[in-house]
Parts: sequence; C-alpha cells; structure tokens
Amino acid sequence: MTTLSTAQRRMLRDIARDGEPTDFADFAYRANNSGGLGWHNRERVLDALQRKGLIDDDLALTPAGKEVLA
Repeated sequence: MTTLSTAQRRMLRDIARDGEPTDFADFAYRANNSGGLGWHNRERVLDALQRKGLIDDDLALTPAGKEVLA
C-alpha cells in the first residue's frame, strides 16, 4: 500500500475532481500564504506523486492513482 501525506492525498483528490492539480492560489492559502514556499511545496508534491506512479507526466491520474483514491 502506498503511504501518502495529507498534501499528496489532497492533490490526488483535486486532480480526480477536475483533472487539474491544486491551483497555486489554493495551495499557498492552505500553506498559510507562504508565497514562494507554497509553490515549491506544490511542485514537490507533484514530483512525489509522479515518482510513486500515481500521476503521469501530464499530471493526470494513472490507474494506480485512481486505485489509491478508491
């Protein structure tokens, strides 16, 4: 079973909901308006999901990503 952080699980849900990763403005807001750090963290979350095979290079859910959310 794949272990996900809260941010990773939230990002997967956002992608599943509308086909797009969490918007930067939303991510920064959730990270207490951290500005550049919020953007960097957003990119780290996306990179981690790609490394785990849960999203593809186009930031779309893979079958494994869909299974994690099921």
